[in-house]
Amino acid sequence: MAALKISELPLGDPAQSTDQFPVNRSGANFKVSLSDAFDFIDHANSTGVISGGVLSIGAPNTTGTIADGTGVIVDHSTPNAPTRTLVTWTGKTNFAITNIATSILTFAAIDISSNVIQQTTPFTNSQTRDLIVLGAFVHVDKTIVNTVNNEQHLSYDVGSQLSDLSRAIGFFNVSGNVYSPDGVNLNIDKSVGNIHFPGSNYDVDPMNPNVKTLAALNAATFQYRFQDGTNGVTGTAIDPDIWDVGGTSTPEANNKFTVQRIYSFISNAVKIQPGQTEYSTLAAARAGIEVDTFITEPSIAANGLLRGFLIVKEGETDLTSSDTAFIEAEKFGSSSGSSSGSVAVPVLGTISYSLDTFNNATKAPYASRSVGSTGSGFISFSLPEDFSSISTFDISAIPNGTFVGADIDITINSNLDGLDFSTNSVTDTTTTYSFTVDQIGSFDFAALFNTLPAAGKLPGCRVGVEIDQNGIGTTMHYIIGLIEYTRT
Repeated sequence: MAALKISELPLGDPAQSTDQFPVNRSGANFKVSLSDAFDFIDHANSTGVISGGVLSIGAPNTTGTIADGTGVIVDHSTPNAPTRTLVTWTGKTNFAITNIATSILTFAAIDISSNVIQQTTPFTNSQTRDLIVLGAFVHVDKTIVNTVNNEQHLSYDVGSQLSDLSRAIGFFNVSGNVYSPDGVNLNIDKSVGNIHFPGSNYDVDPMNPNVKTLAALNAATFQYRFQDGTNGVTGTAIDPDIWDVGGTSTPEANNKFTVQRIYSFISNAVKIQPGQTEYSTLAAARAGIEVDTFITEPSIAANGLLRGFLIVKEGETDLTSSDTAFIEAEKFGSSSGSSSGSVAVPVLGTISYSLDTFNNATKAPYASRSVGSTGSGFISFSLPEDFSSISTFDISAIPNGTFVGADIDITINSNLDGLDFSTNSVTDTTTTYSFTVDQIGSFDFAALFNTLPAAGKLPGCRVGVEIDQNGIGTTMHYIIGLIEYTRT
């Protein structure tokens, strides 16, 4: 008969014990004591059910029943000398639910003496080491047991249970793997990063089998995928001029925005799904990420990890432009077949503002502030006490006429009470704007605001914004705005 292999058991001394049996470790023969073997098993064991112990409603239905069963309680209070007690029980039928008249739940367990333990709150982590936890009796009307929740803590297959949990949690990002523009072009880069998935790094390092490092990518090669599983182009340049209509690559309308989703894989491959909704503004696209339905391509849903959202405008040639935004996805990305995905941004607050005399009805039914061709509009607001940074600063307007490439100048001043209002100031006199007659358009001032000196972005600062139309040739009707900030 071949020698028993227990490769990691501590070895006993054959000269000191007669309760030893042969083991083979790496081709060498040794002996191990039974007591050492059981100590090893006890270290690996956990308190829980071995068999039976299923909960059910008793008869009458004001009582509970626990099926005959076996379990084990392992006492690790002395880590170097754990003790294991086998527990069996029978006849736990139709017992009274102690607090049925005063509580809606009763949690049940078996103790080391085979007694039923009942309590109205979940068992604590410490209690689960000393009790064989079985589940709960539910009595929401405080009269009868309506149902039972079998939630047995098991003593066996601990490694497999951990694997079950890990796979249920799924593929997630540990650090890095952030996508960004490659430069003044349509290429994208990815930073080095770590991902977690069971066994993903086993081939590289069996001692670190579940966390894999994905190398940085410059001008990353990627493949477009569509919602019905269709392959798109493989290359290095983002295509800002397409969107996904029912699985078909469709030309995007002029000046519209879409949200392209970027996915990483264990192999460090990159896949991108084009947007499935068109938006009129970058702000609308950003808001749509959280609320609009998005159908994830099946193979991506099964194997990919959402790492970023790329908001891009039709006709774009430069991913560093103000009409483009890269937004990092949250740690767990999105793996469902129909999901918007989640954005990893701190909780946002909104800021109230004053828009000059915001009561003109020239563009009824919109309340508006009308500004002539050579006039200026003004906005004022205060930074709240929990202010960290501006995330969205959009002002919408309706023009009386169409203009293209107009030079509208923006000035932002900010300071605390009692200080010179013009000390902290930034101006943009180079950005041009295009609007179409009677169509709602918007200005995005977030990037400019965030270039203010630090002293102008302190909580409590009073902010003033001037929109100098600089002779655009038509009247603008400023109707509404959205200012969101990241809270500290």
